Amino acid sequence: MRPRSPTSALSLRDMFLPGIDSPAADQPAVLLLAAELPPEADPLNLWLAISGESGAFWETEEETISGVGVCLRLDPAGVWTEQIRRVAAAVRVPTMDSSSGHAPEPRLLGSLPFAPDWVDEQWACLSRPGFVLPRWTMFRAAGLVTLQLAVEGPVDDAVRETIERDLASIESTLFGDSGTEQPWAQPSPARTPRDQDAASWQTAVESAVTAIREGLLQKVVLSRSVTHDFPYPVSPIALLRLLRESRAGRYRFGFRQGDTAFVGASPECLFDKRSNSVRVEALAGTYDLGPDNTADALIRATEHLFASGKDLEEHSLVVWGILDALGSMSDSVSADEWPVVRESQGLAHLSTNVTAELRPGVTPLTLIEALHPTPAVGGLPGSAALEFIRQVEPEPRGLFAAPVGWISPAGDACIAVAIRSALLTGDQARVYAGAGIVAGSDPAAEWEETAAKLRWLGKLGPEDEGA
Repeated sequence: MRPRSPTSALSLRDMFLPGIDSPAADQPAVLLLAAELPPEADPLNLWLAISGESGAFWETEEETISGVGVCLRLDPAGVWTEQIRRVAAAVRVPTMDSSSGHAPEPRLLGSLPFAPDWVDEQWACLSRPGFVLPRWTMFRAAGLVTLQLAVEGPVDDAVRETIERDLASIESTLFGDSGTEQPWAQPSPARTPRDQDAASWQTAVESAVTAIREGLLQKVVLSRSVTHDFPYPVSPIALLRLLRESRAGRYRFGFRQGDTAFVGASPECLFDKRSNSVRVEALAGTYDLGPDNTADALIRATEHLFASGKDLEEHSLVVWGILDALGSMSDSVSADEWPVVRESQGLAHLSTNVTAELRPGVTPLTLIEALHPTPAVGGLPGSAALEFIRQVEPEPRGLFAAPVGWISPAGDACIAVAIRSALLTGDQARVYAGAGIVAGSDPAAEWEETAAKLRWLGKLGPEDEGA
């Protein structure tokens, strides 16, 4: 059932166009307008309403944020204070009374490539680095759904016409009968690229183990991919809905540009920054819970992970790398005394939280530069590990294992690591996974670990809904 219209008397045009026609719209500043929507309105449908625009999506158990279009782009190479102040100084024009009387703070949604100079043609349209303030953003949190428009003034006739078209499409999709969504279809079994078959990949693992034993590396994470074929173009909206229904990952995300999309459900937090406090998660060490995924399986996983020298070493190197990265920019930094075992999508992982009180002036982009890639997706030493990865992996990672999430004008941010993810192009989905290699790694076991991490997309489908 579609949600009711915002009110019986007011349409979205009634809510937003008076603000567009106000004197504030004539100023050379960012204009923000927001209106409360019915609580059953789904932010994901914003992608459906304005299908021809770039899109960004972020969801946790606490909130959902969906954006389309671009008002401003935060260039990571630029000066933070000069760029972000334009968003922080945005002119807020009230559009309607709401039950809460509170409009959410604007968010910039985005990602950065795993390595800025390491992308290829398949990633080209998604690899432009930066975070954007979308033209349209839908928020859902604590039972409140809000639609926000961000536009840079002065607003001319052409911009006003675009906004009017957008509003008609949004209203029709959210509250009318238009907007059809491509359903999900069960994909074909995964195809492994010829240059990433078991023999080739295990040879790369053997090379990594040799480099570690020779003292050139302490740890390195090697990734591989498989491809699923579909009977028709893959719908990122349908995939995001399935990930939501299965409550996959702690951080569900998506980016869309034209016919290409990148979608995932990551268990791993790169950092969560609120004011000067930051939490970083070390997630490394993996056990496949198998098809039963029961409490007994989790007990077995816990026993295995805490008895595995290889997994404990891999995890401790990640914790050490995070502590080292935060030390130079923090007044205090600490880590949990012992890791815990956390389940995500049929896998159990060792997890340790690292917290710090940051010194003044540390921005989200500063943290991304310092922390990414953590040893959980790169290696140690960082530069040597990245060079090794470039030499042995047959294709660029693009956005796989890259930082994704949101930044606020106040300097808060929540950034995840884009693992458990897939690149959607036409009727194909390319799924990525990696494994941490240390001195005690067994190539065959590492292959099986990546195989377990690659199964998530093939297990999704109509028969799994509600399971």
